[in-house]
Amino acid sequence: MTDPHGRDRYHRAAGQAPDLPQDPGGTGTLPGSHKAAVFYKDPAASLPARLPNRKGKNMGGEERKPFVEIHMDPKGLYLEETYTDGKTGAIHRLSPVKPDGTPDEDREVLFMGNTQLMAPDGRPVPIQCAIEASNLAEAVENFPDAVNRMVGRLMAEAEEGRNRE
Repeated sequence: MTDPHGRDRYHRAAGQAPDLPQDPGGTGTLPGSHKAAVFYKDPAASLPARLPNRKGKNMGGEERKPFVEIHMDPKGLYLEETYTDGKTGAIHRLSPVKPDGTPDEDREVLFMGNTQLMAPDGRPVPIQCAIEASNLAEAVENFPDAVNRMVGRLMAEAEEGRNRE
């Protein structure tokens, strides 16, 4: 494909993915375009200088350190199922499982509710709350009360924060 000046609109470097455009003029825009665009000039130019390798060391031979120390508790695993009416919100059923994925009969099933309410300034406020229930039908029935309790708690915390100021 060529631009209005007869130049190739896109160029491909060896080994480059076929759908990534080159910047033919080095201007940061496509020919005939007024919008800035991101171009993939050289695949190696966009990579960090020291990529981690598979042995836990970066290319400079230094030990690689994780960004965040994070661990999952193998004794606190749950299988999550989501139910929604497509309008009001969602109910998540969290069924306890053992590390091998089999049901853990020693722990109770949990139900969580999610919805969004509009703040006075028009922003959506996500609401997440625990729902006391022993089955899905009870969770659906108790969903409104659980959301209202959480909203009341959030409003009380906001009022308390304003009083501290």
